[in-house]
Amino acid sequence: MICLDASVAVKLVLPEEFSDETEALLRATVDANEPVVAPALLPIEVANIIRKRMVQEGLALDDARQTLERFLDLPIDLRSVPDLHLKALTIADALSAPATYDAYYLAIALDYNCDLWTDDRRLLRLARSLPFVRWIGDFRA
Repeated sequence: MICLDASVAVKLVLPEEFSDETEALLRATVDANEPVVAPALLPIEVANIIRKRMVQEGLALDDARQTLERFLDLPIDLRSVPDLHLKALTIADALSAPATYDAYYLAIALDYNCDLWTDDRRLLRLARSLPFVRWIGDFRA
């Protein structure tokens, strides 16, 4: 089982640095019959990233909608855990994070005892002491 944050998950539908590694990670996980999990806020964050592409790069609405639909069809299991919001708030405070968004991914990974894959450099700095937080650039198929 692995957890993906939005910085990695979006690479499955938008071409970015480490898109190939992300696709290989997803393929390896699915081929091993392991689940790919994330908190329910993942589609919200991915939709926001797609919207930013529309505004900043001129991605057309039809293309954006197709991109979001492709994302929603991915085999990512949106999960929750008991007291998720409280856990995220506590984790964010412990890491001195400015917001709780990243802490939701950390809480899911902690509760499911799995690696969290990210390309979020700020998260990597904040969570450098957590061995289950992995940078997608380190993935090797």
